[in-house]
Amino acid sequence: MGKMTKVKASKRLRAKPVSLARETAVARRGRSSRGSKVQESEVASRRHEIVQIAARLFAECGFGATTIRVIADEAHILSGSIYHHFDTKDEILHEVIRDAVTFLRDSTTQISKSECDAERKLVALIRLSLDVHARDHQAYSILYNERRLLRQRDGFEYVAQAKGDMYRAWQAVLQDGVAAGLFKPNLDLFLTISTINRMLNTCADWFHHDRIYEHRIGPFSLDKVVAFNLDFILGAIRHPKRISQPIPRQDSA
Repeated sequence: MGKMTKVKASKRLRAKPVSLARETAVARRGRSSRGSKVQESEVASRRHEIVQIAARLFAECGFGATTIRVIADEAHILSGSIYHHFDTKDEILHEVIRDAVTFLRDSTTQISKSECDAERKLVALIRLSLDVHARDHQAYSILYNERRLLRQRDGFEYVAQAKGDMYRAWQAVLQDGVAAGLFKPNLDLFLTISTINRMLNTCADWFHHDRIYEHRIGPFSLDKVVAFNLDFILGAIRHPKRISQPIPRQDSA
């Protein structure tokens, strides 16, 4: 019995270093995991910073004029450090515009399929266009200013596809309005959609950048800009018999 007790005690003594080694390994893995999470957070933060800087430069200077070196200088890092986060400048551009394209396409499609009349849908589309430009002006400015480049550049086909979806949504709304007697019967849909969207893009750009006469005429709120565009657009395309009717200010789409 004495020998068996000694053997068991000996086994327990030999087992302790193994247990300690396991605990040490687990602790190291825990520290490594925490360190990895911190590092991942820092990488994500730096990546986000690069995207924000690039968005501003692409919007202000143009995609072609903004080099990787310029972005790196603005971020106070070496040019080579950019490539730890992005393979190409095109990849940065994708990060800047992709969510904006998706949001505007999905929102436009949702409005066009909503349960209300065509005029209220049009009001919602106009308000949406001005709202998104105010919320994410840099991304939408790039989409507008670089539209030719995006049509021709490999990998950006989703932009043209989204624009096609949005055009068809606007077209459906105007067609419904004409059929319901809300809009002029001889409305040229292509010219109307193109003109409205160009006007809204220009207006949004002015609202964000070129408000140099505010000291003379007073500040403009976004609501005031939206109201002006609603009056102007609906005044131009409404059926003559409805021209004096009140314009809906709040969309219900």
